[in-house]
Parts: sequence; C-alpha cells; structure tokens
Amino acid sequence: MTAQASVSEAACDRVSFANFDTLRSWLTRIANAVSHPPDRVAIALHQFTNELVRAIAEDPAALIRIEWREMERVVATVLSRLGFEVTLTPGSKDEGKDVIAESYDAGQKRSYIVEVKH
Repeated sequence: MTAQASVSEAACDRVSFANFDTLRSWLTRIANAVSHPPDRVAIALHQFTNELVRAIAEDPAALIRIEWREMERVVATVLSRLGFEVTLTPGSKDEGKDVIAESYDAGQKRSYIVEVKH
C-alpha cells in the first residue's frame, strides 16, 4: 500500500494526483526557485522533510502503522504551518474532503481540497 494525496482547487477546474516522487520533485522546484537566503522556517522545513524521508526509507512499513485520522491531522498541521487557513473535516462522510486549505493569492481567496489516501 502506498500513501497518495489528491489535491484540487475547490472550483474543480484542475485535479492533480501526486505520489511521493511527484511531491519531492515539486518541493525541490520550489526550493530552487527561492532567490533569497532561506529563513529559519525554510531551514526547519527542509530539515524536517529530509528526516521524514530518511525515516520512511529506513522503515517504509511505518506509514502503514500510522492511523488514518492521524495522517489527516499531520497533513492539516503541515499546511497550517505553511500559512494556509486549514479546516480538518469530520472523520466520516466528508465526501472525499479530508482537509480544506485556503490562502490568498494576489488578493483572491483560493481554496484547495485535500484527500489523504493512506
């Protein structure tokens, strides 16, 4: 079993499916696009990501041992700490919406629906 997340804009004009390799590539592109020196948050996020990747590489079965609701909480917490306004939906009958993350881009509110597959 592999963990996957599907992310789409609430307007449903775009749906993307991402596996760990896709997410790693996306994070690398973002990290390389930063033109200013990394701040404390960026450094901490980079260190955390590297440690998490190492831990998963050493024990891939650990992901399976994480309870599904806890995985949803982890995703919500990470998005919140990245600056999104986050809503963790109820544990059942959420219609595929585990986390709703909202942000503002050029003054326009953007909503993202995250479904965690674990």
